[in-house]
Amino acid sequence: MAMLKSLVKGKDVALQLANCKIFNKRIPIRLSLQATKKCNLKCEYCYTANDPSWQERTTEQLCDLFDEMYSRGTRWVNILGGEPLMRKDIGDIVKYAKKKHMYVELATNGWFIKNNIDVLKKVDHLFVSIDGDRKTCDITRGKGTYDKVIEGITLLNENNIRFRLHAVLTKYSRDSFEHMLMLSKKYNAPVNFSEPGMVPGKKHLLLSEPEVVEFYKKVQEYKKKGYQISSPWIALKYLISFPKKDDDLVYETDPPEIKKQVYPCYMKHRNCFVDVEGGFYACGRMWGKGLNIYKDGFDKCWEYLKNLPCYACRNMGAIEQSLVLNMNSKAILNALGSYVQ
Repeated sequence: MAMLKSLVKGKDVALQLANCKIFNKRIPIRLSLQATKKCNLKCEYCYTANDPSWQERTTEQLCDLFDEMYSRGTRWVNILGGEPLMRKDIGDIVKYAKKKHMYVELATNGWFIKNNIDVLKKVDHLFVSIDGDRKTCDITRGKGTYDKVIEGITLLNENNIRFRLHAVLTKYSRDSFEHMLMLSKKYNAPVNFSEPGMVPGKKHLLLSEPEVVEFYKKVQEYKKKGYQISSPWIALKYLISFPKKDDDLVYETDPPEIKKQVYPCYMKHRNCFVDVEGGFYACGRMWGKGLNIYKDGFDKCWEYLKNLPCYACRNMGAIEQSLVLNMNSKAILNALGSYVQ
């Protein structure tokens, strides 16, 4: 029954994915929208940078953006921040996206769940950020965050709202893996880790390539044991066997013997990321590398992404999304079972 509900909710997305696959089209099926830069937290690894001085787009402007993107083929919107639940009009934003028959994701840090239960009931897929136990969250996300998230996900359970727990993989959160699995089991929620996006000057947070591989081998072991780990087998295996050991990117100009060992990324062909000011990027990994949709228009922005030098990368979040956007059957089945209420 859950799988059937998933298929019904995502049917418009599925139709567009099939359209792209069959006819080899470039369509921005998925839009990741930074609705605000405001956030009550100051996570050190956050590539979007908490800056409340940035002018948010109005409700009407964001609805106009949805109209534009829908006309270009978008059927899936991921609402991000900052912290999107800090917007007083977040209910109107979600309502309009749903009116357009878009599949709606929303990411939250968990602090404002209590006052937004009615809004979150309308979201198709919700993910809540938490990096591990109380000590880890105090270090990476701010003191008091852990208890606030636990309060929030308890309320989600009480209101029968499905959600996923998401942790950013750093030297701190790596040691909280078992704690995340405990929370997953207790709250019946899938869990996943992914590496940070672009974090210049924050190398002290990042795991080395061997450490990343070791961590994901451990994830594989627990997934085999039946834990609700949402990362698909195909992505875990791919990341562990990534051909480059000194670089997490494979480029269009790399030799064929390197490129044939990876799945070509479809983020720049079927996904776009629009920030508060209109910056138009392929993904979080390519944050800042793009034009501006409000100044340059969609056509120029979309064409610019086509010519990005990246071919594939070693980032769990990008790998998962790219595989789904390319209609990889294993990734699709995993997503249907893990991400949809």
